[in-house]
Amino acid sequence: MSGQERVVIDTRDGVVVARKRCREPAEMTRQRHEIEVLTRLDHPGVVRFLDSSDEDGEIELVTKWVGQHSLATSPPLPTDRLAATIAALADTLADLHADGVVHNRVERSHVLLGPDGPVLCGFGDADLLDGPARTTARVTGDVCAVGRLLGGLLEPTDDLEPIPDRRLPRPGTRRWDGYRRRALLTLADQATADDPARRPSMRGLAEAIREAAGPQESPSDAASALATWVGLHRLGLVVGVAAVVLVVTGAALGVGRLSRSPSETAAATPACPPGAIGDVDLDGDGCGESVIPAADGTVRTPDATYEVALPGDTLVIGDWDCDRIDTPAVFRPSTGQIFVYPRWASAGTPVPADEVPSPASTRTIEAARRGSCDELVAIGPHDSRTTVDTEGS
Repeated sequence: MSGQERVVIDTRDGVVVARKRCREPAEMTRQRHEIEVLTRLDHPGVVRFLDSSDEDGEIELVTKWVGQHSLATSPPLPTDRLAATIAALADTLADLHADGVVHNRVERSHVLLGPDGPVLCGFGDADLLDGPARTTARVTGDVCAVGRLLGGLLEPTDDLEPIPDRRLPRPGTRRWDGYRRRALLTLADQATADDPARRPSMRGLAEAIREAAGPQESPSDAASALATWVGLHRLGLVVGVAAVVLVVTGAALGVGRLSRSPSETAAATPACPPGAIGDVDLDGDGCGESVIPAADGTVRTPDATYEVALPGDTLVIGDWDCDRIDTPAVFRPSTGQIFVYPRWASAGTPVPADEVPSPASTRTIEAARRGSCDELVAIGPHDSRTTVDTEGS
């Protein structure tokens, strides 16, 4: 709120109202525009317009009073409540975008904390667009603003406890809250990506935040149906960038831990000659296993599901250290980082990923066969190829 604005809490016909008054010319212009926008909106997540006046060199906007706190004045919220608040805010903005309204100033003071959830105000700089706003580049500015809110409101912590070994905790176990915080920070990073084209949709962001912070469930058949084979060339597969808003089953794990959970469709792997089932050898027995990549960054084998990457990451599998066992490598486009897992996890035992040097301007990675081993290759501008040092030296 500008220093030229005054907000008075009053009662009107038994209803508590907020009267926002201003006299400075520039602020009067913005307030007239805000009145125009609010008269068009009827949404539980938007401050309710009641009346306005424009006389004697002063404009007054009367809205229903929401409460005494906004995200700017509230004490720090617990992680779960903060996530629910930001997800609800993102849902409101997604509805507004669908109606051709872009807020343009999503900041802490404009998110009021009402008894039924966040209420958005401060529409003085909003855009009213012809047709659905979701088709315009301006929408991504709101997405970025929500990402900044989420990242800025997550309390700093020195808690370096590793991510738990299971994305799907057993019933009755208490989840480590830092796990959710890391997942939410990853989503905030995606929403604030420098390239607007890489940011998720507002609706997708809301769903991802809610999934990352809410109860975790086993992957459904619907999620399995989203499994995407975007190029299984010998050892490589890509989880498409668009998948970042497709599905996030449970919390977004992110590279850092490779964990394993029993498959719902577990089946014994039959004895086989080398390469009879698939090209990926998970245990070094010379027998290839069937590997199915899913859009949520998991990898499914006949007897387990491994949580390997985030949606939007590039994942390849190869024998990087010539031990006859193929393991994952991951490239994260949003940060330019490359990670290599030294081995596959066993049930209940996570395996940390090692970050290795990433050549400048890397766009993606692939596996290249070299004799009996594989090389990890970074692909840069003009299809330039650089071998990655998987030992990290």
